[in-house]
Amino acid sequence: MPMEKILVVEDDRDMQFLLSSILKRQEYELLVAGEGRKALKETKRWSPDLVLLDIRLPDMNGIKILEEMKRINRDLAIIMLTAYGDIKGAVQAMRLGAFEYITKPFDNDELLIVIKRALQTQ
Repeated sequence: MPMEKILVVEDDRDMQFLLSSILKRQEYELLVAGEGRKALKETKRWSPDLVLLDIRLPDMNGIKILEEMKRINRDLAIIMLTAYGDIKGAVQAMRLGAFEYITKPFDNDELLIVIKRALQTQ
């Protein structure tokens, strides 16, 4: 059975490491991008099943990346991650097709449940 592919778009190294550790233990195939432009390239090249997307990145806004990713593959499951939970951002992300909006710090088990749910909708 092929492994599900998850693209982690996160610029914070500690958060990259944490997410990578959690996901590798679940045996997902993983790719990490620290900036938006690379994430968009990898979405086209690698066709992930799911994206964990930080809202604040050094080169692009996460909402803009979400829009671009949905143009590349409108069925792509995208879970937004943010340390700055604001209702307006969450509503905007959901309206643009995000599967879920999760604030950091998050509970690892809850995150995995959301990831499994998102992958099942694919």
